[in-house]
Amino acid sequence: MRKSCLILLVSCGACGLAHATGEITHAELKASRDTLGRNYANWHSVEAQLLQRAQDGRTLYGSLRETRRFSLDDQELFAGAYVPLSTDWASVVEGSTSPSHKVLARWSAFGQLHRKFANGWNLQAGWRHTEYNNTATSLASLTTERYWQNYRAAFTAYSGKLDGVAGTFPSGRMQFDYYYSDRDRIGVSVSTGREAENLGAAGVLVSKVRDAALIGNHWINPQWAMTYSANVHRQGDIYTRHGIELGVRRRF
Repeated sequence: MRKSCLILLVSCGACGLAHATGEITHAELKASRDTLGRNYANWHSVEAQLLQRAQDGRTLYGSLRETRRFSLDDQELFAGAYVPLSTDWASVVEGSTSPSHKVLARWSAFGQLHRKFANGWNLQAGWRHTEYNNTATSLASLTTERYWQNYRAAFTAYSGKLDGVAGTFPSGRMQFDYYYSDRDRIGVSVSTGREAENLGAAGVLVSKVRDAALIGNHWINPQWAMTYSANVHRQGDIYTRHGIELGVRRRF
C-alpha cells in the first residue's frame, strides 16, 4: 500500500513547512532498495518529487517514479493538491497512473478531509480507490493525531475491500515523531493487520502484514536536506522485506 507521505509534508509541517512563511518550493530525488526473502528478486526504485506551496497554504505536489519489483519494470506519475478550506478544515485530492502497470496500479484516486481541533488535536478521514489489471481495491482510513511540544503521535485505522472477495480487511498504523529543530524530525511507525498487495504473477492477494519503519529528514543548511527511511515488512508467509531509502531535498 502506498502511504501518502506527501500529505504529512504539506499538512502537518514535516520538514519545516509548519514553521515557514511565504511561498515554498521543494524538489527531491530519492532512491530505494528492498531485499526480499524466499528467493524473490530484490526491489529497486528511483523517484523525483516536486512540491510548491502558496502563501495561503494551498499546495501542489507530484512525482515521477520508476520501480523494479518481481523482476518487472514500472513507471508511475503521481499528483496531488492540499487545499485549506477554512481555519480548521482542509482537503487533499490525489491521483496516480502507471502506463506500464505490471505490478503498480493502473490508476488510483484518493480524497481526504482534515479537521483541526484545540490543544493540537487533528482528525483526518480519507478514501482511496485503486485499479489493477484484473481487480480493484477500496480503502477507507481514519486518523487521529496530536501535536504537543516537539512531538507528534498518530493512529490510523484502515478498512479495505478487494473486488470479488466477501468482507473487508482491517489494519492499523501507529506513528510517533520527534522534531529536534524547527525543520528536522525523526519518527517511527508500526503497522499490523491485513492488506492487499500486488505480487506480480500471483496477482493481488490479501494477507496478514506487519511493518516497522524509521523515517526522518535533516536539513544540512537552509537550502539542502537529506531524507531517509528504513523498514522491515512481513507479508504474511509469502516473504519478509527489508528496505532502505535515501533522498536529497532542495528548497528554493
